[in-house]
Amino acid sequence: MHKSPFQEEKSDTPMIEIFGGLFALLVVLLVVISLFTTVQFQKRTEAINTEGKFSIGLDQQSDGLVVIAHEWGLYLPLSNTKLPIQAICENNSVFIRFAREVYQGKGKQLIFSILEGGEPVMAIARQCLMTRLPNQKMTIGWMILDNELLKSIDQGDIPDYIERTLDDA
Repeated sequence: MHKSPFQEEKSDTPMIEIFGGLFALLVVLLVVISLFTTVQFQKRTEAINTEGKFSIGLDQQSDGLVVIAHEWGLYLPLSNTKLPIQAICENNSVFIRFAREVYQGKGKQLIFSILEGGEPVMAIARQCLMTRLPNQKMTIGWMILDNELLKSIDQGDIPDYIERTLDDA
């Protein structure tokens, strides 16, 4: 059978228009989702970039100021100072000056946040405090920050083993 030039051919144009419309709708949806996630990301990064206190309220009348013990030395977040192990107990040590200021305040203490491998560094720092400030009444707190705890803090979630410990207390 031969087609005449006046007969209509079956066209795929409506299907192409439908798929084109769906594609455009999906692109618009993708742009809206992208804008929403960008706004949420900016809110989270603004909250992260605000300056922290680096202190832990222990009760209504005392604060613990954080010192981070790494395997290579100490990090004092309040002054953004890194001290290698050999500089912790030097004569003009930033750590000793910081500790004097902390213990001169009423109800203040140092809290050592100990990262993996930082236990010996914390022991060196504690011994240094005992020898350099022999007549000073001191309380020292500490907490171990393992990889699981650090990941959970980053995600804003408390691990089960810490929740169980808090529930038992």
